[in-house]
Amino acid sequence: MGDLFNHVADFLDGVAASPKLALVPAGVLLLGLLGYIVNRRGGKTSRRSLALAERQEARREALLDIRLISATCAVDDGERNYVYDLVIRNPSDRANSVAEAELWLEYEVGGLVLNVKAPWRPSQAVTPPGNLRLPLALAANGSEAGSLQITVAQALIEGRSIERLQLVLTDTFGTAVTLRSEFVQERISHIEATND
Repeated sequence: MGDLFNHVADFLDGVAASPKLALVPAGVLLLGLLGYIVNRRGGKTSRRSLALAERQEARREALLDIRLISATCAVDDGERNYVYDLVIRNPSDRANSVAEAELWLEYEVGGLVLNVKAPWRPSQAVTPPGNLRLPLALAANGSEAGSLQITVAQALIEGRSIERLQLVLTDTFGTAVTLRSEFVQERISHIEATND
């Protein structure tokens, strides 16, 4: 260890004695400072590039944005028709589709909570204009608007107070989007009260 200190001291004495060698530490310091500046700028550029790549990757993820415009319920012969007016957007950079739709009803019978899932089924009658049919294809960054109708047999829910009502839409990639049950329930309850 002592030899190392002696060699360093000899080098520094030689640098001080020679004016040409006196420029070496200043040059090394300048090169070190330039390397530091380049490194900092490169790190900033790398962080910006990473943030951009993460945003692009997020846009490629399958995603559905569903907005409920209105919800109605019509009571017909032995069935209830729940109609949801929706705007469905696909904000991602890849095509997607709504593959399935279910209406989840929750009510209590004799102290037991029952969950019933009523799937969307194509209507046997002529579909009115504006009704959505599944699967509903959505182009990248595309949107569709229309009504989705789900029919529930009256005998299944007659005389029962529905505690919770949810519309669940599933996309092609298996991601389910649930409309807030409180909002849907509030609209349907109001409409059902006026129909009874």
